[in-house]
Amino acid sequence: MRKLTKGGAPQVLIDNAAAWAADWVAANADDKKKLIQRYRHPQVRAAVRQETNKKCAYCEIKMEAGSFAHIEHIMPKSHFPERAFDWQNLTNGCPACNGNKGDTIPTPNNFVSPYSNPEARLSV
Repeated sequence: MRKLTKGGAPQVLIDNAAAWAADWVAANADDKKKLIQRYRHPQVRAAVRQETNKKCAYCEIKMEAGSFAHIEHIMPKSHFPERAFDWQNLTNGCPACNGNKGDTIPTPNNFVSPYSNPEARLSV
């Protein structure tokens, strides 16, 4: 795995992340289904695609133009709802890696952080 460098936050997150995070924390499950479109915003998708070179941040599979890339929350939004729109917590993930990680809380012994030393592990 190559180390990734986190780029600057897209303007839509600079302008809205705090309010959107508050909405997410307060939302019920049905409301969250509508709110996910916010972190799937085209500016967010474009920024994560650029910083990951259009690859999955974990396995580095090339995400083709028609493939279904996920906006991956490094620290799961189910456990850390306040980080649902935190730019430092968002990356590009393929369906397999996103599904395998699920809502697992990263520990020093499981998921490699694509934004730190590739030998380092994510910590909470």
